[in-house]
Amino acid sequence: MAFSQEKIPAPQRLIEEEIAKVVNLGNIRAAFLFSEEGLSLAEVPGDNTTSVSQALELALSVQDAVNLLNEREQLQGTRELIFVTHSRTRYVIRYFKAFAQRVTLVLIVPPGKTYRAHTNRIIRAIKNISKL
Repeated sequence: MAFSQEKIPAPQRLIEEEIAKVVNLGNIRAAFLFSEEGLSLAEVPGDNTTSVSQALELALSVQDAVNLLNEREQLQGTRELIFVTHSRTRYVIRYFKAFAQRVTLVLIVPPGKTYRAHTNRIIRAIKNISKL
């Protein structure tokens, strides 16, 4: 039996391609996806104002607060945290299940831009890719 020589793209590349489409629209400046262990699963740094280590630091720094919220909500789960700077840039941290674990998506949203529909699009794409 011969095996197909067709290469299947790596999940990281597929995810980064989907995120890059949204980043190129201008509504999201940069996006980073992390595993439960804090490993980078995908990164699209956009204009390079935020590094992957800075995004991870932000996600990890709020983990205790997220755990506390989850306890108070009787483990229903925190879905999203948003930090807004004086310049109105938003740092959005979104939690969801993919790749059989809870993953963290960190988005940097420029002032005055909408992001929820784009975020939902990215999350749907990631969930679909995780099923491959």
